[in-house]
Amino acid sequence: MDIYLGGVPGDKGAMYVTTYSVGLGKDDSTPTGTWICEPGRKLTNPTYYSPRGEGVIQAGDPKNPLGKFWIGLAGTDGQAVGKTSYGIHGNIDADSIGKQASMGCIRMKNEDIAVVYEMLIEGKSDVIVKDDAFRVTRASRPCVNRGMDWFTKTKTWSLSDHAANMPA
Repeated sequence: MDIYLGGVPGDKGAMYVTTYSVGLGKDDSTPTGTWICEPGRKLTNPTYYSPRGEGVIQAGDPKNPLGKFWIGLAGTDGQAVGKTSYGIHGNIDADSIGKQASMGCIRMKNEDIAVVYEMLIEGKSDVIVKDDAFRVTRASRPCVNRGMDWFTKTKTWSLSDHAANMPA
């Protein structure tokens, strides 16, 4: 994930800042398409509700796979349409970063998701997942672009934020 200020990479004024590694869904289970940072789904110290029937794991439990942050995503286009229960989150397994290891979510190191968490705005930040790269962008604001070339099938996440109240 590459962080840019001022727009999408390649746009006039876009400036590279830093790079973060991520992990995606096992067996290409991270759907491509457009997502929105879902209102009311940006959480600190989230409780984990296992979709596999493993029960509920409370925040702070060392077995909670979400780490300290959860940014819920809702699909609005492409393979993502109508999908919920996906998100960008921290993790408890640092070895899963850079691999396809989740059930479809985007995993980040806990210290990295803390930074990205502050950048995204509920209901305004869009995330675009493509097959060729991972890009998170914010028009005229800080942008994040993640290259995922180390996967069998590379994915692109692109996040656009058009909020006028974001800090420059």
